[in-house]
Amino acid sequence: DAEGARIVEVAGRLFRARGYDGVGIDEIMAAAGLTRGGFYGYFRSKRALFAAVLADEHDFNRRMHARTGN
Repeated sequence: DAEGARIVEVAGRLFRARGYDGVGIDEIMAAAGLTRGGFYGYFRSKRALFAAVLADEHDFNRRMHARTGN
């Protein structure tokens, strides 16, 4: 859903900027415009969110490579 995708997108940006240990759930959710309590409706843990970010970025990279033929 749109909120879950927004959490993954915001988390990805923050993880890239500050690393996994440099950002917390509260900050991710605030940047996404959502409450901390809402986080657990989408992810079991910060680690699960990080896995979702990696999967999303892998899919993006795969699609870009397919598009450019590389």
